[in-house]
Amino acid sequence: MSLLFNYPFNYIMKKIITFTFFLTCSICQAQPPRKIDSLKNELSFAKADTNRIKSLRAISEAYTGFEKDSSSLYGQRALKLARQLHDPKMEATALADLSIMYRIYGDAPNSMEYAFEGLEVSQSNGLTWHEARCLYSLAVLYGDVLGDVNKTFYYLFQAKSLNNKSENKQDQLELNWLLDLNFAKFYTQSNQFDSANIYFTSLRNEMPERYYLRGVVERYWADMQLKMGHAEEALAGSNRYLSRMDSSTRSGSEWYYSRALIHKNLKQHDSCIYYAKKALAVSQKISYKVFILSSSTLLADQYESTDIKQSLYYYKIALAANDDLYGRKKFQEIQKTLADEYERKKNKEAEAIAYRNKIKQYLFGAGTFVLLLLAFILYRNNLKEKKAKAIIQQQKEKVENTLVRLNSTQAQLIQSEKMASLGELTAGIAHEIQNPLNFVNNFSEVNKELLTELKDEIKKGNYAEADAIADDLISNEDKINHHGKRADAIVKGMLQHSQSGSGVKEPTDINALADEYLRLAYHGLKAKDKAFNVTMETDFDPQVGSINIVPQDIGRVLLNLYNNAFYAVNEKMKTQDKNYEPKVTVRTSMAMASENSLIRQSPPIGGRGANSIIISVTDNGNGIPEKVLDKVFQPFFTTKPTGQGTGLGLSLSYDIIKAHQGNINIRNTPGEGSEFIITLPINA
Repeated sequence: MSLLFNYPFNYIMKKIITFTFFLTCSICQAQPPRKIDSLKNELSFAKADTNRIKSLRAISEAYTGFEKDSSSLYGQRALKLARQLHDPKMEATALADLSIMYRIYGDAPNSMEYAFEGLEVSQSNGLTWHEARCLYSLAVLYGDVLGDVNKTFYYLFQAKSLNNKSENKQDQLELNWLLDLNFAKFYTQSNQFDSANIYFTSLRNEMPERYYLRGVVERYWADMQLKMGHAEEALAGSNRYLSRMDSSTRSGSEWYYSRALIHKNLKQHDSCIYYAKKALAVSQKISYKVFILSSSTLLADQYESTDIKQSLYYYKIALAANDDLYGRKKFQEIQKTLADEYERKKNKEAEAIAYRNKIKQYLFGAGTFVLLLLAFILYRNNLKEKKAKAIIQQQKEKVENTLVRLNSTQAQLIQSEKMASLGELTAGIAHEIQNPLNFVNNFSEVNKELLTELKDEIKKGNYAEADAIADDLISNEDKINHHGKRADAIVKGMLQHSQSGSGVKEPTDINALADEYLRLAYHGLKAKDKAFNVTMETDFDPQVGSINIVPQDIGRVLLNLYNNAFYAVNEKMKTQDKNYEPKVTVRTSMAMASENSLIRQSPPIGGRGANSIIISVTDNGNGIPEKVLDKVFQPFFTTKPTGQGTGLGLSLSYDIIKAHQGNINIRNTPGEGSEFIITLPINA
């Protein structure tokens, strides 16, 4: 401190005033001493847990600004208890509290030491908010004590980033306001008034009017206005803070000093001295050395030109406070703390590097072992692969031979199913052919008689009657030709059904196809069982028309569904009373296909627009048992007695409809009947 005497007195005063002008505010307003007794009473009933730690912290905070020793004592007790309970959150909180408390009293070395300890505990336990709080304390220390504004902003931005990750939104909000307040303060100190004003505006907009830090915002704003040369605006801000100030606490000391500086700037000498003395008196009463230095320095400066004796008196007070706060011993302690922290970080980094190197060694060893193991496994697998290839080749040949036999068997089974359905059609086809043949035979006999009459009429010269007979002959020949073609079509259809088919799609009238196969199936079953009788209903939509299909394949599907429906109602008729009326209904309609894949359960029919044709076959038989419903399309599965069904009918139907890019669905009600629904796309 002897170096101070080498400089002019005014220069010393100016530097001290400038330095103390930007001292930070405390974390919160000091609590009135009367609350301390109440807090101690609560402490006496608190158990040795986190509640007791909170009580100790509250008492330490209440003493801050009044008794440094008591504040330190209770803060240390809170820290000790947190460590005994192995509670890293409370330990980090207590360390940050002590750092802030010592910083308020101007004990920079202890403040910095506790901040670094809190930082280490927070980082080790992933406590982001507590780490942000310690970084905040370090930021203020670097700005106010070491004068390193760049480091200050570095810590402030780090604290802001970490605080935004905090889960407790209330703690996050309060610390954000404190950080923004110090951003504003240090931007003011750096003469970056536009940046400072951004934070002031944000704080005024977001912070509630009655919040305890609102007064500090107004005082800092007043300090910025004063530094900008706007003394009147600074005075207005100081007046706004007046109602929030407790004259017997640190806030009172800070406000008196700030007000004294405003009056100094306004060249109101007496008012400046008045408020500076007020600030000094309060600061001395509570041992607030930071503002003992600032207020006594200001008084020494004010008395220099009017009362040298008073000036020297206050100058001595300032020197004593300055020595306590910023003397050589303090800076040596700060340097030691910084050196210890640097050494700790260096050792920690060295440990991390050593740990990473060890991990790398382990990974290298493990990798080498894995590579050797893989090489051995690959070598062994190579030997096995050679043996396996020979076996696989043999098995492949067996599988291929088996597949050829299976394909051949499948083709034979399919052809057998076709022939079985053809057998079911035989009686119906015979009945259908007999009708046109009867017509041909009858009209042939009639024509023979008419020809005889024609000859007689010509001999008689009765040409008018001969013309009439000739017209009848022509009409009869047309009918013979019509029924002959009908018989020819029936025979061709039978041949197409018995053959494998070309698989070529052609335009086919769906309604005609459905009706034709319905009659053939009915007559076929009627020929086998004369007692069989069923009501057949058709509801064909005239808009359906023709679509491109393989007619013999779709006919085969319809025939299979008809036969199944007739079988179902016939079986139910055998077990029901006389009131049961067997009925099979066939409908066609236009609809919107629900999807382009075969589904086994029934979706609703219909949709937006018509891009498909629906064919449904409904019976009022016994329906399909629920337990076998999912199996009906499987090859060789049948519910008919042994010898009465191959189990291939629905399986082949499934494949045919799938080949036509359509759907076949089942709507089933056990005991009441079933409905098979075919959906065929129009443009397939």
